[in-house]
Amino acid sequence: MTEQTVNAAGDTIDPREPKLPAWARQLLETERRRAHSAEWKWNEYVDEHQHAHSDTWVTTGLMFGERVEYPAGTRVTFSLDGDEFTVYVERTGVAAHLCVRSERSVAVHPHVSNVVHITPGRH
Repeated sequence: MTEQTVNAAGDTIDPREPKLPAWARQLLETERRRAHSAEWKWNEYVDEHQHAHSDTWVTTGLMFGERVEYPAGTRVTFSLDGDEFTVYVERTGVAAHLCVRSERSVAVHPHVSNVVHITPGRH
């Protein structure tokens, strides 16, 4: 089993690193700090901009749960009584459409002004 060494920042380092010259250890530590800073900046950027690049998300819970986002263009598949429905956003120029694809025909039934029911087969 290889012995693991941990630096002040909690990073696991190569056990041979303490044997390097001081200038090399200092250079490695500087690069680690730069990498941590870049990762932090990247995560901050993603947090600020992810909504602009996502057209697909899942909300956990009934109404106001946590929003989990996926990259634009993600397809989500649901199973309903053995029939699979794949839902995705399709963009053509400036228009966007919510598409539902199934192995067989689907029926779309208006429910209320802002809800439709989609069922497998012709009903």
